[in-house]
Amino acid sequence: MNLDDIDYTTGRVLTPTGASVAYLTFGTGPRRMVYVPGIGDGLATADQSARRLTHWLRERAKIYTIMYVSRRDDLDARVMLSEHADD
Repeated sequence: MNLDDIDYTTGRVLTPTGASVAYLTFGTGPRRMVYVPGIGDGLATADQSARRLTHWLRERAKIYTIMYVSRRDDLDARVMLSEHADD
């Protein structure tokens, strides 16, 4: 399976606080999974690394329909962990 074999959709949503958050959806499984990444998301958001992420999670995409949710854009050093949770 190469990186082009998995269909996916990327987009952005606004949080209630007005922050823009990237997301990626893929998979055809009957169960749903929301994937919230750890610190590595600071290197590239879901829409920037969609092909790599779908390949990495390809086995799970057979069982789940996956929504991968990134961190907010324009992350300021003063943003607290609680604000991330609110997003």
